[in-house]
Amino acid sequence: MESGYEINNFAGTMNKFPIDNNSEDKDSSSSTSLVINPSKFTSSLPKIPGRMKNTFTLILEQFTTDFLLKKPKKEFFNVYIIRAIKRTFRSISNGRIPLRTCISINLTNNIEMNIWNRLEKLYRLNPNLISHKMKTVVWPLAGKRKTGDEGYKSFNNAFCKEFFSEEIMRKAFNQIIELFYCNFSPARCCSRFNFYCCSGTHIEECEDKWLRLKNYFSTNYFKDLDIQTNQDYQMNKFEGLSPDLNFDSFF
Repeated sequence: MESGYEINNFAGTMNKFPIDNNSEDKDSSSSTSLVINPSKFTSSLPKIPGRMKNTFTLILEQFTTDFLLKKPKKEFFNVYIIRAIKRTFRSISNGRIPLRTCISINLTNNIEMNIWNRLEKLYRLNPNLISHKMKTVVWPLAGKRKTGDEGYKSFNNAFCKEFFSEEIMRKAFNQIIELFYCNFSPARCCSRFNFYCCSGTHIEECEDKWLRLKNYFSTNYFKDLDIQTNQDYQMNKFEGLSPDLNFDSFF
């Protein structure tokens, strides 16, 4: 049971492990120090003849879900990450810090604790909306819905678009990905994502695979779901300005 791996009495635990407010920026910068050159990774994807595949599919095909060389599918990841978000908010609502599963937190690691603090703050500011989003009644029930039943039948793009239409859920997604990649190593990523880059002996190519995946999450995951983020909105707003505007007049 999950409760067997988590710490009750969240407030008491946090008193034992105080977070230095001044350390967040420093530690966060450590966790985001993976500077990625997008052109390096997009150009190295294999070119496969026939129908053009989605970039995410091509990236996932560089990994395996087990040693039988099965490839992870987009829907596999969608299910995995959304359930990780749900598990995260359930733990926070119950005042517990997870010590196992893909969202486990090392209480002595300031980077991981800072990420957890940000997730907890996100929940405290939006408890009602998050509680509604976490209700399984609005989730897909693959193979359990009868024809004509309302609701999604899988964790497909349509469901994910609706789920991540709320900025809160996108922020949670970004924090979970940050947790998976902090203290970066291919072995850690294999454990967190539950799929594999090689047979076990990691080489430089393994790092390239994981960083290519991280770059996709940062730049294209929501875009491929046809979700306009705040950053996209600001860029479109700026691009829509008249070229005749004299910006010097604003200062």
